[in-house]
Amino acid sequence: IAEDKGRALSLLHSGAVPPILALLPAAAAVSGPADIAMPLVGLCVEVLERMAQSEEGSVLKAIAAPGGGDASAAGAPWRAVLAIGTAASRANEGGAEVVGGGAEGAEGAEGAEGAEGAEGAEDVAGVAGVGAAGSVDAQPSLDGKNLLVTACKSLSLVSLLATQRSAVGSQAAQGQMLQALLPATKSKEQRVRGAALDAVLRVADKDVAACRAVLPALITALSWQLGDEESPSHRIALATLHKLLQPEGGDDKQEESVHTQALCAACEASLSKVLRSNSATWEEHVAAVHGVTAVLETNKAVGGWLLKQESIF
Repeated sequence: IAEDKGRALSLLHSGAVPPILALLPAAAAVSGPADIAMPLVGLCVEVLERMAQSEEGSVLKAIAAPGGGDASAAGAPWRAVLAIGTAASRANEGGAEVVGGGAEGAEGAEGAEGAEGAEGAEDVAGVAGVGAAGSVDAQPSLDGKNLLVTACKSLSLVSLLATQRSAVGSQAAQGQMLQALLPATKSKEQRVRGAALDAVLRVADKDVAACRAVLPALITALSWQLGDEESPSHRIALATLHKLLQPEGGDDKQEESVHTQALCAACEASLSKVLRSNSATWEEHVAAVHGVTAVLETNKAVGGWLLKQESIF
């Protein structure tokens, strides 16, 4: 039934969400693929993700904050979903760590539709669906593929919840969801990395204000994906930065000035912090320089300010 997103409300009104959520393990109880009762948990995540694709506010709220609960709480369902995704994504790497820590793994081709790009950015996410690029790692077993599909469905579900502030209750909750997605953007597995980047792009497309609340962290994470202009990861990251850093436009110069100052402050808290550091690694400096280049391409006022501020340039 959930395959038809138009029936999400019918499923909600039938009382389907609470028993599905009850089948998910608590976040603290999941540390690896073996802790996930497949295929049951995978099916639960997929049903919820399909329902969330309807973008119905009442559906998203029922998943994010059941019974009017607090979506920021430690026991919020989305935290369990993300824990499942993080653990499931290790199916192809035997628990190897992600570069920088966090979720890892891959999305099978059969699950690519669940990690679609943000509305209005399909042209980027289409090429960018790093999900179609294949993995540099060995091909997973059938069980591994099912877990990896679950991993990417989990990332997609959390991003769908984060697109609507009214569903999760506050911009702070949206920011927590976004920050929780960021470790997966450094996954060694291309397809999970693509799903995570698509997830961030989706939120930026739907509610850029939610992203700007955690802008320094986003700039830092996205800068790591820049450099190889032919790679899908570069293109998704650049498209997301364009959405986050573009000028507000309009004729109100005072409003634009305030907006520019806020963007400069975010860049100083992320890129400048690295560029001025004596302890940052070479890789961190390279990522920061790529970030400055992207900022200059997106917003000349902010990029120009960065060039003047940093002695490295």
